[in-house]
Amino acid sequence: LRAVSIASAMKSAGVLVVFTYLVAPGLAIQLLGLSRGGGVVSVFSAAACGVAGLVASYAWDLPSGSAIVAAFGAWLVSAAAAARMFRMRPEWRRPI
Repeated sequence: LRAVSIASAMKSAGVLVVFTYLVAPGLAIQLLGLSRGGGVVSVFSAAACGVAGLVASYAWDLPSGSAIVAAFGAWLVSAAAAARMFRMRPEWRRPI
């Protein structure tokens, strides 16, 4: 059932957008080192990036798929920056 839904989503939305939705939230959670509640944060971050990409697409007349992927990219860059900042101060970071 999952394969059918992914295949149909790729046909309608595009390969890059679908794989971005599949990979980026999990990667961001992995970068941040969240273990508990990571699934909830992942779902909400995916929804927020999708909405942010659609709003940017509407506001600046951009292709929606590219805007969504760019929003996920911005989220990944900010997650990587936060992970790097917290690694510099180990007393602030929870153990994995």
